Amino acid sequence: YSQGTFGFIAPEILTRVVTSPTKAADIYALGVLLCKLLLDLEPRVTQPPDVREARAGNGDMRYLLQCMMQEKPEGRPSSTQVRDRLPFQAMSLASPSKSCTPDYWTMERLPEGSPTLQRFDVTAELKAGMEGFIGKPVRSIKRLENSDLWTKYSNERMAMQRQLQGRQGWQRSDRQPGTVQRVAELPGADALMNVEAGEVYLMHGAAEGAEYAIVRHGLDERLASQEVNCYGRGIYFAEDVDKCLQYFRKQEGVVYVCRVLLGHTFLAEANTLLELQQQQLPEGARANLPLAQRPPCVYGHFDTTVKCPHDRFHSVLGDSRQHTTEALQLLREFVVYNRYQVYPEYIVKLA
Repeated sequence: YSQGTFGFIAPEILTRVVTSPTKAADIYALGVLLCKLLLDLEPRVTQPPDVREARAGNGDMRYLLQCMMQEKPEGRPSSTQVRDRLPFQAMSLASPSKSCTPDYWTMERLPEGSPTLQRFDVTAELKAGMEGFIGKPVRSIKRLENSDLWTKYSNERMAMQRQLQGRQGWQRSDRQPGTVQRVAELPGADALMNVEAGEVYLMHGAAEGAEYAIVRHGLDERLASQEVNCYGRGIYFAEDVDKCLQYFRKQEGVVYVCRVLLGHTFLAEANTLLELQQQQLPEGARANLPLAQRPPCVYGHFDTTVKCPHDRFHSVLGDSRQHTTEALQLLREFVVYNRYQVYPEYIVKLA
């Protein structure tokens, strides 16, 4: 048995059905190795590890490894399929530690055991760049380093990248936020953006008193205003700080410069999603439509009460520039309806 180590040898080679290594046999051996590395399951001489015994990992990961170790080689996934699926399953093992956070974070240079939620004053380091990004004078900048929140965001980013394979996403020219050109003002940030998932920096305005909750739990669409919002009950962002300042209303406010996963963006050129919903309904059914709590599906269905089986957009771009003459209403809004698509990285107070 010169073709490998017992426990890692594919059944067809062990029983001499085939006499030389194949790609399918390599997939089997890789599956056994990953069971040891990811699930802490020891190889067995004549049978693959039983993934049902694993205490780590989630169901999707176990299913992938089980497929890789199928007895019949034709039932095993290809190397391309493993490559596309494995990173997202392996992320489920990531613990909220500094190992999965950006390398420019201050937390990366702290000793083990340091708090996993901290705010660091980076005004001196980033003031000039942030003023170039926002376009207004800045009084103070704090960077939120919350590794628990970052892990959830990272998992969503990887999952969205996988979903978008083969789809045309936010990159279309009519959906690109202006912040894409300005992100180079933030040191190190432009090199870390996940373009495949439509990751961008956008601005969100909130009352100063909301900071305590936001730094711990992030921005949450479930807490969206009950009032009638143009594009439903989501989390609203702007590419221009003047639009962002509208969110403050009459209160003292803070600008959050956030990483946002736009994914596949729906362009809403009407004033509201409600208008678009009403266009699809008979006259008598247009009253009392609930506020949208998710984007439309890729076929344009705006159902909010009936389950739709189609894939959905990940975000909405509200562009009402053709429908109003008020200066502040000329500015576009980007809306997401999933809190895990957002990481509020910088807390900025304007001068």
